[in-house]
Amino acid sequence: MRLCLKYFIIKLLSENKKISLEKLLIKFVKHIKSIHKFNHLMLITTLCLAIFVITAIYIHPVIKTTTTRHKTSLQPKPKTTPPKPPTTQIAIKPSPAPVTPAPAPAPIPKPAATPKPPTAPVANTAPAPAPPVTPAPNSSVPTLQPVSSTSSTSTTSSTTTSSTQTTTSSPSTSSTTTSSTQTSQPTTQYTSSNWSGYFSATSNVKYTAVYGSWIANSPTSSGSTTSYDATWIGIGGITGTDLIQAGVNNSVTSSGTVSTQVFYEALPAPASSVVGFKVLPGDTIIVSIIESATNSWTITIQDTTQKETFTKTLNYTSSLSSAEWIEEDPSKTNGQLYPLDNFGTVSFSQTSATANGASDNLAQLNANSIMMVNSTGATVAQPSAIGSDNASFSVQYKSS
Repeated sequence: MRLCLKYFIIKLLSENKKISLEKLLIKFVKHIKSIHKFNHLMLITTLCLAIFVITAIYIHPVIKTTTTRHKTSLQPKPKTTPPKPPTTQIAIKPSPAPVTPAPAPAPIPKPAATPKPPTAPVANTAPAPAPPVTPAPNSSVPTLQPVSSTSSTSTTSSTTTSSTQTTTSSPSTSSTTTSSTQTSQPTTQYTSSNWSGYFSATSNVKYTAVYGSWIANSPTSSGSTTSYDATWIGIGGITGTDLIQAGVNNSVTSSGTVSTQVFYEALPAPASSVVGFKVLPGDTIIVSIIESATNSWTITIQDTTQKETFTKTLNYTSSLSSAEWIEEDPSKTNGQLYPLDNFGTVSFSQTSATANGASDNLAQLNANSIMMVNSTGATVAQPSAIGSDNASFSVQYKSS
């Protein structure tokens, strides 16, 4: 029986395994019947063993394969990462090769210059003085006349000359001499019977503001009657009858009593006094007259020593024809002059004016000086030359 089974297995393995199980069993039974020595028990036993072997050969690989597939399907899926967005590669252009500059052409030699014969030096001549104004200004200023041409100082020119100026100080200090290097500009000196100081009056120039400061003087009587003097700045009055002015007026009795008043005036209206404004000798006075709008003027008077300030706005039509800084012998309404007191010396400073929109000092304005004379031509009050700061001067009393 075992030989029979062994023979069948060997034959089975040698044949095609694709044969069906049913055909295989039929072949096995026919093979067993071909063997004469067998009985029914042996047949059943052999058949059972054959079924077992065939099952092991055919069924086992199928189960194994199915189980392997089942396990494979239960394995966890691998994690997948989202694909990265494609990156744009920037192409880097190679830098151009440095360009070697072409060699500069060799300079062409120039022919030697023919030497010029030496020239004689030109003498540095001073500018010719301006001729006196003709005709003389026709105004309300009594007997204002040009008498000579002189040179004033200015810093606007490139040619400089050295000059020595003598300035007479106030009575409390001694006379000093100062030296300054300034440019010579021709100006004209004028005389008047009641004005002494400086003025600027240039054609085609409009003066819309004037500024000045001075030290209040200490006048004394010059005779047996009450005498007067006035210190002021103003606009107009040289080439016309209009004049707007502001300043300080002194009166001195024969016994020496001094009365000082602050005033402003717009001709032809009479002067107006500022009540309660006290000024003492030696005080610093600052005055400004400004056209703040067309025909609208602002007058400001300050006593910085007493800390007093007065401001007045008024409407006035001005010719805007001149600017003045004056020590005056006041006159009556009929034009007759009051007796002039001995006002000593009045020192002006910080003088300037706005001319055609530009703020200029005395030198830049080419201001002209005025000397006060009496009916015989004798000097009554003498202005000094303009100081080295181009904005200061003084007026000294000489005689009555």
